[in-house]
Order: sequence, then structure tokens, then C-alpha cells
Amino acid sequence: MKNNATYSNDYHLYLAAGQAMLLFSLILNSCSIFPSSGFVASTAVRESTSTPGINIEQTENSLTQTIQANESGVIETWQPMGSGTPENICVARAEAGKPFDITIPDGTELLPGQSFNKTWRLVNSGTCAWDAGYSLMWFSGTFMSSQEKVPFVQEVKPGESVDVNVLMTAPVEPGEFQSNWKLSNEESELFGIGPNGDSPFWVRVKVLPEVLPTPGVTVTPTALPMVFSSGGSMMVLDDGFDLDNGLQNPVTGIDVYLRQLETGELVLIPVNGAGFALAESEPSLFYCQNVIMSNHSVLLSAIPVDQKLCYLTDLGLPGMLNILQVQIQEKFIEIDYTTWVIP
Repeated sequence: MKNNATYSNDYHLYLAAGQAMLLFSLILNSCSIFPSSGFVASTAVRESTSTPGINIEQTENSLTQTIQANESGVIETWQPMGSGTPENICVARAEAGKPFDITIPDGTELLPGQSFNKTWRLVNSGTCAWDAGYSLMWFSGTFMSSQEKVPFVQEVKPGESVDVNVLMTAPVEPGEFQSNWKLSNEESELFGIGPNGDSPFWVRVKVLPEVLPTPGVTVTPTALPMVFSSGGSMMVLDDGFDLDNGLQNPVTGIDVYLRQLETGELVLIPVNGAGFALAESEPSLFYCQNVIMSNHSVLLSAIPVDQKLCYLTDLGLPGMLNILQVQIQEKFIEIDYTTWVIP
């Protein structure tokens, strides 16, 4: 039989072993070695016997706050971005309309110093409207206009198309020339067309060599050109005019119509084989006979008042048309004209 001292020693050994196991369990749970049992560890500590030097309640609160902070940090770091573009962000972008080159297609032949009106059709493919703060801007290449910046005169909403125009003058030297343009927003940031929305669009022309008199040939004065018909008229919307005989809305022989685009702009449309060309200040018969005519429409808001146009009638006679006034709101224009007889 064991004596009392032996039983006392065994008791103290068992008690020390039990306390060591309890302390080891407390350390494992407090250090969160097993993350999935974090909150269970806190409960076990609360149920166990207090250990000197360890504040059980503070340990549990600290552990809980650390886990919550970590969870919050993970959510904030990996939260997926929302799809789509916020409504308050404006994306300025354009694409080519159909047709794109309304006037002066690539490779158009011009005389040195000849004036012409270039028109592109653009579609607003962005998310914000093009208002008066937007403009057409020369970007690079040959500068052939008197304006580097042409402001928009009407609002173009997303999805809508607009015809933009620039009055230009061909270089005086012969050759091929290209002028590149982009659009500019209210912050003067440039954008264009193409897959990335940053490509310029252009006008490309070929200037012909100037025809000079043959050396040694004496130029004899010629008689004044004979006038076949001349006069003036007020054309209202949808009127037709015969430039050969000065008749308004005849049954046959109409050379030009006054029409209105969907945008509200007024245009002169040559018909029946007639054609137009922007001219010098006071074009002569010789000038209008040799200028290159186009059957494209003339956008009246893009040319200055008192602008002269050379024309060719449906009968093949040359002439000069003067735009005296354009009233877009009242939808009428005032013109005078002179049609010459070909010598």
C-alpha cells in the first residue's frame, strides 16, 4: 500500500499535468492556429479556468475585432467593379455615317486656288450630346481652310447623325494634298472615328497644273460674252428654278431645287445633269467654263452671304449664281443669276 506521501505526490503530478494541458489548449485557441474554429476557441477560453496574467474578455474582443477587420479588408479589396458606365460620365465618340463623304470624294481634281465646300456625315456614337461646346478641329496635314475650328451650330444627341462642313481653298501649287480633321469636346479634348475612336477623317484632293498661254502666241481681245438669260428671284422651300430661261417651277427644264435637310439646314440641289462649283469673287465666263462642276448639294449655311457659284445648266450652258440672302427660319433665299451663250 502506498502511504499518504505517495498519494500526495501522485495527486500533485496529475494536477500539474492537467493544468499544462489546459494551458496548451488555451495557447492554441488564442493564437487561432485553426481559423475555422476562431469563435469556438473564444467560447472555450471563456468556460475554462482563469489564468493569471491573461484577460479573457480582452483576448476574445481583440480576436473578434481582428477577424472582422480582416474580413472587411478582403471584401473591400476584391469587390468586383460594376458593369457599364456611370450615367454621369460623358463618353465622346464618333463614327462615319453613310455615306461618309457627302461632297468632294477622295481624289477630286481641282484648279489651283479653287474654293470648295467639304462635307462629312458623322454619327454620335458616344453617351453625351454634341452641343455648341463641340467643334470640328483641324488636326494635321495641309491646312486648306480659313478656320482651324468650326463650332457646332446644332445639338446632336447620341445615335443621331449630322453633316459637318468646312469651306476650303485648294493650294496654288499642283499635287495631291490631304487635310486631316478631328472633333473637339468642351474641354478641347480631341476624338475621332475608327475602332478606338481616335482616328482622324480627311479630305484628299488633286490640284491640277495651271494652264498657261503658249509662249509666242499673241492673245487678241475677244468680244464680251453674250448673255443668254439673267435676272433675280426669291426661292421658297421646295421651289425649282430654270437657270436657262429664268422660270420658277416650270413643268420641264428645272436646274436646281431648294430643299431642307432633317437638321433644318437649307440646301441647293442640282438636278437633270446640272452642276455647281464655288467660285471666285467675280467669276468670268472663262473661269466658269473651266472650273470642275459637281452634282453635289450646296449647304447654304456653310457659305458666306454674297458667295458666287459657277453652274452648268441642263442644256450645257455656263453661268454664275449669286446667293444674296439665306433665311433659314423663313425658309427662303434670294438669288440673282447670269447664264451665258457658249462662243
